[in-house]
Amino acid sequence: MTLVKMDNQLINDDNYYSSQDNNTDSDLNNICFEDDYYVIQNNDFIKENASNILIHLPKTAGTTLVTHLYNYEWTPSTGFYYRHINNKDYCSNASDIFLDWKNYTNYKIIMMIRDPFDRIISEYNFLKTRRQFMDLFDIPPTSFEDYINNSQTHNSMIKFLLGESFYSHKKISLHEYNIIKNGILNLDFIIGRSEKFSDSLDIINTLTSFNVQKSVQNKRISLNRDEIDNYDQLKEKFKQNNVYDYKLYNRLFKIFKDQLKMVKNPQKYNYIGDKYDYFYRFTEVNSPLQVFLLDIDDFINKHEKSVTLIDKLARTNTNKNGKKFCKNWCHMFINKFKLSDITIDEIEPLRTLKEISNNLPK
Repeated sequence: MTLVKMDNQLINDDNYYSSQDNNTDSDLNNICFEDDYYVIQNNDFIKENASNILIHLPKTAGTTLVTHLYNYEWTPSTGFYYRHINNKDYCSNASDIFLDWKNYTNYKIIMMIRDPFDRIISEYNFLKTRRQFMDLFDIPPTSFEDYINNSQTHNSMIKFLLGESFYSHKKISLHEYNIIKNGILNLDFIIGRSEKFSDSLDIINTLTSFNVQKSVQNKRISLNRDEIDNYDQLKEKFKQNNVYDYKLYNRLFKIFKDQLKMVKNPQKYNYIGDKYDYFYRFTEVNSPLQVFLLDIDDFINKHEKSVTLIDKLARTNTNKNGKKFCKNWCHMFINKFKLSDITIDEIEPLRTLKEISNNLPK
């Protein structure tokens, strides 16, 4: 196994901050990727490239990455070669890579990272309307600030890699961080960044056996992203509560930068798909109202026949066009529930959906 050579002083400097990277332009025009917490069974996950293991850290464009590398429609089930959260107890299956790292010296470990604060913003926006996750809190948060102040969300990257349950109460210390650090130092980690997705694909193309294709289908894009008014203030407080996540991120960020220097022939990638493509898929298993609302069960149960019929008819002749489906659904919902004060936004029908959600009839 050939490990990447790194400057010992920098790799061991846990005060190295990612803010030193001043190039913040996103290859995907600031698209916010959303990762899937519900893995779908796929028994054919391992077709080739069996020397690679992919750790899918939540909210780091992992769904787009794994489906692109393995040419799948959606994420496979978790297993030896794919480490992510299971949908039973919401624990990851990544811990043995770090606890028993000697068993993995013949593998390349691929993992995407993201600035911890931006990652937690995306996590909150993705989960805030999902009751099964909000119910894991002792006291469910009512705002983003509540969410990041809750100790159950602190150092969640470390918790994930150690196999802790989602929103675990475990307090992370230097000991737990050193377990992860030791695995990273002894194994062949290939690191990408969701903020630099094209660069990440180039690294994977250069350092692994994957023949990375140039046309990339975006799989997860934010539909309900809150604006953070006091971003800088909250980020500083977040850093204080997530010291070990930032120590980990800074270490992995340095590896990313070193590996990027090894890319000799960067490629130009074509990104396909927008938020309405994701909206269409999301609403195949969820109500459109769940994009903006947490508590919709009572309304859905009360109007089940009407809502089911609207969903079915709105998909007719759309050819899976998410924007057309959204407009159809809003139009039918407005007519059925007599919301005459609401008009369809032809350019951004998701705005209309949000207005409907904010004025849901009793």
